[in-house]
Amino acid sequence: MEFIKLASQLKNDEKYKEAIEYLNNIGRIPDLPYPTQIRFFQLQGELYYHLNDYSKALNAVEDIFRLYLITNDEFARLEGIILKAKILLDLGKYEECRNTLMMSEEILNILKVIPEQDMGKKKQEIAHLWAIYFWEIGVYSKLFEYAKQNLVLSQKYGDTHTISRSYLIMGLGYGENGHLDQAIVHYQKCVDLARHLNEPQKSRVLSAAYNNIGENYRLKGELDRSLVYYQKSFALDKKTNALASQATVLHNLGLVYAEKGEKEESLKSFLKALKIEQDLENRFEMVRTFFDILVNHHNFLSEAEKERYLQEIKKIRDNENYRSPAIEFRYLIARALVMKSSGIQRQIIKAEEILSQLVDNPALGNELLILALLHLCEILFQELQLSSDASLLAEISKIIDKLHQVAEKEHSFSLLAETSLFKAKLKLLNLKLMQAQTLFTQAQQLALSYNLTRVAKQISLEHDKLLQNLEIWKQVAGDQAPLSQRLQLISLKEDLEVMLRKRPLDLASFEIETPLLLSIITEAGSPLFSYYFSEKWQNSSLFSSFLTAFNTFSREFFDNTIDRVKIGKNTILMKPFQNLFICYVIKGPTYPAQEKLTLFIEHIRNSASIQRIFADALKRNIVLSINEIPILKGIIESDFLKKPIVLT
Repeated sequence: MEFIKLASQLKNDEKYKEAIEYLNNIGRIPDLPYPTQIRFFQLQGELYYHLNDYSKALNAVEDIFRLYLITNDEFARLEGIILKAKILLDLGKYEECRNTLMMSEEILNILKVIPEQDMGKKKQEIAHLWAIYFWEIGVYSKLFEYAKQNLVLSQKYGDTHTISRSYLIMGLGYGENGHLDQAIVHYQKCVDLARHLNEPQKSRVLSAAYNNIGENYRLKGELDRSLVYYQKSFALDKKTNALASQATVLHNLGLVYAEKGEKEESLKSFLKALKIEQDLENRFEMVRTFFDILVNHHNFLSEAEKERYLQEIKKIRDNENYRSPAIEFRYLIARALVMKSSGIQRQIIKAEEILSQLVDNPALGNELLILALLHLCEILFQELQLSSDASLLAEISKIIDKLHQVAEKEHSFSLLAETSLFKAKLKLLNLKLMQAQTLFTQAQQLALSYNLTRVAKQISLEHDKLLQNLEIWKQVAGDQAPLSQRLQLISLKEDLEVMLRKRPLDLASFEIETPLLLSIITEAGSPLFSYYFSEKWQNSSLFSSFLTAFNTFSREFFDNTIDRVKIGKNTILMKPFQNLFICYVIKGPTYPAQEKLTLFIEHIRNSASIQRIFADALKRNIVLSINEIPILKGIIESDFLKKPIVLT
């Protein structure tokens, strides 16, 4: 009928309020033919879904099911079930959603007379919802599996819009499995396709892709690049008046500004998001924004402001129409944070009790569990600073171990690297110096493996500090100095604040290292090749001290348990390559030097001629000179003597 066509067109143009008002002004629905009634309620349910009026959307679904009992139209029933699954996903009712999706697959399997194209489209819709479901519950291997199914089905049965959205889901799959660069590649594929769409779909899909690219750069710690993409997303949403999406992007901007330490800009963005959510009466998103304001700003808000935001969450939490575990848990954590920041000891003790109960609750999702563990850890650390009670250190270690496990499960790779750094420092406090060095090395390798360069640089700086103060720590260990003295030598408070996103990573640009020696050593500890950047290092005593240090730590280097040692005022960096060790002796900061050493090894790996020369020298048991490998001189000068690398 004509009114169905007109309402559908309004829906396609994303004029949801106009469409629902138009539909609801239609006369007596029971007088219409059954197929038209079914299409009416399908359209009504989809519109209420887009308007976040979930109770009315579910009522429309029930009307579809009622008509199914009369018509026995299995395809209409299937569409109602798919819509119900989408609603349940948004409501966070995951068990019901799972059962509903399983029912949709059962119905799809019994449908007989249905065109292949329609069957394929429904399979694609269901795969899409399964991917989102597994994303929501944190089962990322399954997310990736269904994301791939969704893309294959979209490419076979879908249009450009559907395929572009499938690349968005693939991006999620890669991102949540730790492959942030691959995620960005797929979001860019989405962008490339979306440019061929008509408005408003074009701007909507582009906005979603730019938002997700921004999120990936935020996770990589590249906050300025993240801001650029969020702002591109927001500009498109403004252009199309996509209010709900504007609120999402503003919320994300609030998170980025908070991580950058720009608290005023962060709060402005959160409040703008909140205003839109209130206008849209989107209670679930309002709770999320009230919550994130308290999480990111509870140390800066007045007591009256904190109490007001907490009461706003409580008001929604107490409304039976919006009760859900997600809202209840956010209310309890928010309440604990307000108590924790009050400075009143009785309130802090109560906050500790609430958080301790929450972290033992198996129903608490990983995202909120991480937050609760971090704030509980901060409370215990403050107690440790006051009392130097070693039992508190043991409790903190258990929390950090649990955080590490949850971060691994959640694929929160930045937090995984940060907790590894924290564990290294706890080993220092327990005077286990070699274990601490091993953990520093592993933490940096972990950060680099996920392209978290800012985190890797921070860990490298901390490792350098340990080596600079190693003699002090050895003396502390020898004297068995009290815990209070050890705490003064370490910056755990600052590390906690970084993990809680209370402060940005403090990465001042550091100077270029001074290169002293590049040496390639055999497994037996004999030099195969040496290049002296400093004439002093041709002195036999300096070279002997290097060889002694190498032989002392060669096993640790070969096992990758440590990647640097200090000899006097200088540092040896070592990396294994096949059956050799590549050693770089420097004075100064190690991170830029490590990048150069990694690049040098890659150049050797890609040169068959250099490897043949090395293999021949090993067989003949000779020491090579630079004159025998002229190609190597150019590589060394290019890799080690170029302009300094500056942190950005």
